[in-house]
Amino acid sequence: MAFKTGFIVGGAVGYVLGARAGKERYDQIVDLWQRFLGNERVQTLTEKSKAAADLAAQRVRGGVEETFHTASDKVREAVDNIGGDEE
Repeated sequence: MAFKTGFIVGGAVGYVLGARAGKERYDQIVDLWQRFLGNERVQTLTEKSKAAADLAAQRVRGGVEETFHTASDKVREAVDNIGGDEE
């Protein structure tokens, strides 16, 4: 809840300050941001971060799949054992 409140307050403050600064300041900020994103170091770091996130997602996905298969095998065994006891 505190995060939402802080986010809303931050957005409101940013809006008010941005409205006071005017279009000229907005254009300056946009230009700075675009130069920042165009920086070779930033692009390299972004690519490395994406690669690390993809690798982490693959590992998590593999772990979830393995856990799911193990759990489904155990449930199948339990159901088979219950069915076997009734015969």
